[in-house]
Amino acid sequence: MPDDVNNASTTTRFLPQLRRLAGTAQFYWFLSHVFAIFFMILATVTSIFKGNTNASAVRSFQLSITSIIITYLIVIRQTYKSKPITFIFSQLFTLIGDDNVQYLLLAAVIRFFASTIYGGINTTVLQPFTIFALFHSLSYFQTVILPFIPFSSPASRQLWSNRIQNFVKKYNETFLMIAANMELMMCFTYAFQLVVSVLTTRILRPSFFAQNLKTICLCASYIVFCKFRFVQSKYMQTLVTSYDTRFNQFIYGSPLVPAGVKNVLAELRGLLVMVLSRIELPRGAKKTN
Repeated sequence: MPDDVNNASTTTRFLPQLRRLAGTAQFYWFLSHVFAIFFMILATVTSIFKGNTNASAVRSFQLSITSIIITYLIVIRQTYKSKPITFIFSQLFTLIGDDNVQYLLLAAVIRFFASTIYGGINTTVLQPFTIFALFHSLSYFQTVILPFIPFSSPASRQLWSNRIQNFVKKYNETFLMIAANMELMMCFTYAFQLVVSVLTTRILRPSFFAQNLKTICLCASYIVFCKFRFVQSKYMQTLVTSYDTRFNQFIYGSPLVPAGVKNVLAELRGLLVMVLSRIELPRGAKKTN
């Protein structure tokens, strides 16, 4: 009998709570996260079985990245809601230190090239975003929606609340490191594609202009993005330091690498470090983490 009373009480409170949530920006932020995850999964599965140029896969990819963009627009608007909307655009270079702005700009570039005109989609670029979306949506669901779920006992709701809380606590750091690793790998992926295009002279062929443009823009975007994240994110710093250490060990510690090759690799590393050191946050940028 008490469970029936509790269920009835929860049911009567759920709809009013849902109506209240529908009037908040955070609710649409939550829904955008859910849609981003759903369409990412759909795009990934469809591209695996039907190819990365399949119309349904591309459309799901577009819907996922658009949902991601909406989440960052909501966060940025809420952060600077006391300012007029024109302030955000007029102070874009100043706000570039905000990691939400960085992710928004990267997502916007990805969305721009999310078309078969520029070649097939790469659903891997969505996965770091959806890792964040998963943990954000779980936390929101646990604290805001779960307490009002109808037809469930308090004990059941508490059980699921504990499960979600334990999952987030246990895996949050690990998945954030995975997300940073995937971002860095995308940087290497597009850099490798660009090098191959240059070496094969594909970059000079007019028939590949759109694909080459996509590769160049995404390569540049990920390089700048990862450099900014290296400055601000402990996860990116840990990864880059780890890979750099392994690279140095491979160069100087392996007897299989000829001395001439070691010198070339060392010079290339030095050149890369010099170039990346020139990429800095704009002067006066608001640094956040």
